[in-house]
Amino acid sequence: VTGLCGDMDQLSVRWLIENYDIVVMTAQILVNALQSAEVPSLDILTLILFDECHNTTGKHPYNNIMTRYLDTKLSPGTHSLPQ
Repeated sequence: VTGLCGDMDQLSVRWLIENYDIVVMTAQILVNALQSAEVPSLDILTLILFDECHNTTGKHPYNNIMTRYLDTKLSPGTHSLPQ
């Protein structure tokens, strides 16, 4: 188990995901890693758990992640998406 916050920019999100069973991070860190292609897609993850997602509106990072999830799920082909 490891965690990642905004003050830890020197760590690779992808490396942490590949080397730890559980990685706790903010939604914005995941969005940034997806936008920069450090994390190529959500299929690198097994499970995504959102805390306080009922407060999500507009351009919140949770919406960004779930839009990517749905786009991938609805695109042609087989995808191994997180639960």
